[in-house]
Amino acid sequence: MGMNRELRFLIPPIVAVASVFWSLVIDPAFCATEYLGDLHKLAGGDLGWLLFLGGGAAVLAAGCLISAVSAFALNMYDRRLPRSYEADLSKETLRRLAEDLSVAAPQTKEQDILVANCYVHDVMAKDHPGLVAWCSNRWNHFVVSTHLVFSLALSLLGGMAIQCCLHHSPLSWRLFWWWLLPGILLMIILWSNASRAYKQNWGMVEFCVRVRAK
Repeated sequence: MGMNRELRFLIPPIVAVASVFWSLVIDPAFCATEYLGDLHKLAGGDLGWLLFLGGGAAVLAAGCLISAVSAFALNMYDRRLPRSYEADLSKETLRRLAEDLSVAAPQTKEQDILVANCYVHDVMAKDHPGLVAWCSNRWNHFVVSTHLVFSLALSLLGGMAIQCCLHHSPLSWRLFWWWLLPGILLMIILWSNASRAYKQNWGMVEFCVRVRAK
């Protein structure tokens, strides 16, 4: 597994767990230090390795789950778009790509994806490897930021469910101001970063095609 894929799987669940934990720490009616003390006793005993391995497995499982939810949401959103988010190029650009690959012009979203990615990872990779690495960095930034948005959304939902189970009441103002609102603002910031990285990625591909056509 490459470093980019490791980041996609590891960072979102860690952020989600940290978010839920923070909601418990700032909850005045929940004594987190007492539970941390009990956990510390368990970790120092025979169950220490079991907790360590179980925690690592839980993080990987949560990473897979968050990635699956994020990919599913993007695919559902993709159905409403005139062009696939995995090949967000103009019809003229796609036609030029097909000509360079000596194939027929794509007619469907699936064909758009095949042509665009074949061009980027074959033609561009040979002629402009540095630009392909830059585009890969932008795409990874988009994917990680998107996964983080969904990890925060799931953590906020999970945290509110925990609060309802603990107190049988809505969130306190303290939790609203110091947990829920900052979480929503972070989601907006991350989505903005993801959108910018996404536009930069496909904008660079469009630019390379125009330069190559001259």
